[in-house]
Amino acid sequence: MATEESNHSRWEKAMHKFIGVEPTSKPWLIWLLFGIKFGFAPVQIILGGIYFHSVTAEPSIPVVMIMVGVVEMFWTLLFFFIYLYLPLYNCSAVNNKTIIRTVTFVLGLLSLGLVALVVAMTVLLAKVPSSVVGSTCDTPGCVNCPVAVFYGSWVFLGFKYLD
Repeated sequence: MATEESNHSRWEKAMHKFIGVEPTSKPWLIWLLFGIKFGFAPVQIILGGIYFHSVTAEPSIPVVMIMVGVVEMFWTLLFFFIYLYLPLYNCSAVNNKTIIRTVTFVLGLLSLGLVALVVAMTVLLAKVPSSVVGSTCDTPGCVNCPVAVFYGSWVFLGFKYLD
Protein backbone atom coordinates (compact mmCIF):
# COMPACT_ATOMS: atom_id res chain seq x y z
CA MET A 1 0.00 0.00 0.00
CA ALA A 2 2.87 2.38 0.77
CA THR A 3 4.36 1.77 -2.67
CA GLU A 4 1.05 2.65 -4.32
CA GLU A 5 0.82 5.93 -2.39
CA SER A 6 4.46 6.71 -3.24
CA ASN A 7 3.79 6.13 -6.95
CA HIS A 8 0.63 8.27 -6.74
CA SER A 9 2.56 11.09 -5.09
CA ARG A 10 5.33 10.92 -7.73
CA TRP A 11 2.70 10.97 -10.48
CA GLU A 12 1.02 14.04 -8.96
CA LYS A 13 4.37 15.85 -8.70
CA ALA A 14 5.07 15.08 -12.36
CA MET A 15 1.64 16.40 -13.39
CA HIS A 16 2.18 19.59 -11.40
CA LYS A 17 5.50 20.15 -13.15
CA PHE A 18 3.76 19.46 -16.48
CA ILE A 19 1.30 22.31 -16.00
CA GLY A 20 3.71 24.58 -14.13
CA VAL A 21 1.69 25.08 -10.95
CA GLU A 22 0.96 23.17 -7.76
CA PRO A 23 -2.03 23.32 -5.42
CA THR A 24 0.14 25.45 -3.12
CA SER A 25 0.77 28.03 -5.89
CA LYS A 26 -0.95 31.39 -5.86
CA PRO A 27 -4.62 31.00 -6.89
CA TRP A 28 -4.37 33.76 -9.49
CA LEU A 29 -1.56 31.87 -11.24
CA ILE A 30 -3.57 28.64 -11.26
CA TRP A 31 -6.61 30.41 -12.71
CA LEU A 32 -4.48 32.28 -15.25
CA LEU A 33 -2.96 29.07 -16.62
CA PHE A 34 -6.34 27.38 -16.63
CA GLY A 35 -7.89 30.34 -18.44
CA ILE A 36 -5.18 30.41 -21.08
CA LYS A 37 -5.35 26.66 -21.67
CA PHE A 38 -9.15 26.59 -21.68
CA GLY A 39 -9.46 29.84 -23.64
CA PHE A 40 -7.48 28.69 -26.65
CA ALA A 41 -9.37 25.41 -27.12
CA PRO A 42 -12.44 27.12 -28.66
CA VAL A 43 -10.21 28.85 -31.22
CA GLN A 44 -9.95 25.54 -33.08
CA ILE A 45 -13.74 25.14 -33.00
CA ILE A 46 -14.32 28.70 -34.23
CA LEU A 47 -11.74 28.50 -37.05
CA GLY A 48 -13.04 25.09 -38.11
CA GLY A 49 -16.60 26.43 -38.19
CA ILE A 50 -15.72 29.59 -40.11
CA TYR A 51 -13.75 27.74 -42.78
CA PHE A 52 -15.86 24.56 -42.78
CA HIS A 53 -16.71 24.73 -46.50
CA SER A 54 -13.70 26.80 -47.59
CA VAL A 55 -10.98 24.14 -47.51
CA THR A 56 -11.07 22.17 -50.75
CA ALA A 57 -7.46 20.95 -50.70
CA GLU A 58 -8.21 18.60 -47.79
CA PRO A 59 -11.88 18.99 -46.70
CA SER A 60 -11.41 16.94 -43.52
CA ILE A 61 -9.13 19.53 -41.88
CA PRO A 62 -11.95 21.73 -40.45
CA VAL A 63 -13.74 18.64 -39.10
CA VAL A 64 -10.58 17.50 -37.28
CA MET A 65 -10.05 21.06 -35.98
CA ILE A 66 -13.52 21.08 -34.44
CA MET A 67 -13.03 17.63 -32.94
CA VAL A 68 -9.68 18.63 -31.41
CA GLY A 69 -11.21 21.74 -29.86
CA VAL A 70 -14.07 19.81 -28.26
CA VAL A 71 -11.87 17.01 -26.91
CA GLU A 72 -9.29 19.48 -25.60
CA MET A 73 -11.92 21.49 -23.71
CA PHE A 74 -13.06 18.38 -21.84
CA TRP A 75 -9.44 17.27 -21.32
CA THR A 76 -8.47 20.63 -19.81
CA LEU A 77 -11.44 20.69 -17.45
CA LEU A 78 -10.80 17.16 -16.25
CA PHE A 79 -7.03 17.63 -15.92
CA PHE A 80 -7.32 20.75 -13.78
CA PHE A 81 -10.12 19.15 -11.74
CA ILE A 82 -8.03 16.08 -10.89
CA TYR A 83 -4.63 17.62 -10.29
CA LEU A 84 -5.44 21.10 -8.94
CA TYR A 85 -9.04 21.50 -7.77
CA LEU A 86 -9.32 18.30 -5.74
CA PRO A 87 -5.97 18.68 -3.91
CA LEU A 88 -6.43 22.44 -3.44
CA TYR A 89 -9.78 22.16 -1.73
CA ASN A 90 -9.09 18.81 -0.02
CA CYS A 91 -12.23 17.26 -1.44
CA SER A 92 -13.41 13.93 -0.02
CA ALA A 93 -13.17 12.44 -3.53
CA VAL A 94 -9.36 12.49 -3.19
CA ASN A 95 -9.60 9.78 -0.55
CA ASN A 96 -11.90 7.63 -2.69
CA LYS A 97 -9.49 5.65 -4.89
CA THR A 98 -12.27 4.32 -7.14
CA ILE A 99 -13.37 7.81 -8.15
CA ILE A 100 -9.79 8.97 -8.76
CA ARG A 101 -8.97 5.88 -10.84
CA THR A 102 -12.14 6.21 -12.91
CA VAL A 103 -11.62 9.89 -13.62
CA THR A 104 -7.94 9.29 -14.40
CA PHE A 105 -8.95 6.51 -16.80
CA VAL A 106 -11.33 8.89 -18.59
CA LEU A 107 -8.51 11.45 -18.76
CA GLY A 108 -6.28 8.77 -20.30
CA LEU A 109 -8.92 8.01 -22.95
CA LEU A 110 -9.24 11.70 -23.77
CA SER A 111 -5.44 11.93 -24.00
CA LEU A 112 -5.36 9.02 -26.46
CA GLY A 113 -8.08 10.73 -28.47
CA LEU A 114 -6.06 13.95 -28.59
CA VAL A 115 -2.97 12.05 -29.73
CA ALA A 116 -4.95 10.37 -32.52
CA LEU A 117 -6.48 13.68 -33.63
CA VAL A 118 -3.11 15.47 -33.60
CA VAL A 119 -1.62 12.72 -35.75
CA ALA A 120 -4.60 12.90 -38.12
CA MET A 121 -4.31 16.67 -38.41
CA THR A 122 -0.58 16.42 -39.08
CA VAL A 123 -1.14 13.91 -41.87
CA LEU A 124 -3.94 15.99 -43.41
CA LEU A 125 -1.89 19.20 -43.32
CA ALA A 126 1.13 17.44 -44.81
CA LYS A 127 -1.01 16.49 -47.84
CA VAL A 128 -1.84 20.13 -48.62
CA PRO A 129 0.53 21.51 -51.28
CA SER A 130 1.98 24.90 -50.41
CA SER A 131 0.95 26.25 -53.81
CA VAL A 132 -2.75 26.17 -52.85
CA VAL A 133 -2.35 27.87 -49.46
CA GLY A 134 -4.00 31.27 -49.55
CA SER A 135 -5.10 30.98 -53.16
CA THR A 136 -8.51 32.40 -53.97
CA CYS A 137 -10.63 31.29 -56.86
CA ASP A 138 -14.34 31.04 -57.54
CA THR A 139 -14.31 28.40 -60.25
CA PRO A 140 -15.72 24.97 -59.51
CA GLY A 141 -13.07 22.36 -58.84
CA CYS A 142 -10.58 24.93 -57.58
CA VAL A 143 -8.26 23.64 -54.85
CA ASN A 144 -7.41 25.99 -51.99
CA CYS A 145 -6.69 26.16 -48.28
CA PRO A 146 -7.12 29.43 -46.35
CA VAL A 147 -3.98 30.83 -44.75
CA ALA A 148 -5.61 30.99 -41.30
CA VAL A 149 -6.44 27.30 -41.38
CA PHE A 150 -3.08 26.13 -42.72
CA TYR A 151 -0.68 28.23 -40.65
CA GLY A 152 -2.97 28.39 -37.62
CA SER A 153 -3.16 24.60 -37.53
CA TRP A 154 0.61 24.24 -37.81
CA VAL A 155 1.11 26.69 -34.92
CA PHE A 156 -1.47 24.76 -32.89
CA LEU A 157 0.31 21.49 -33.68
CA GLY A 158 3.63 22.98 -32.61
CA PHE A 159 2.20 23.73 -29.18
CA LYS A 160 0.59 20.30 -28.99
CA TYR A 161 3.92 18.63 -29.73
CA LEU A 162 5.50 20.74 -26.97
CA ASP A 163 2.81 19.52 -24.58
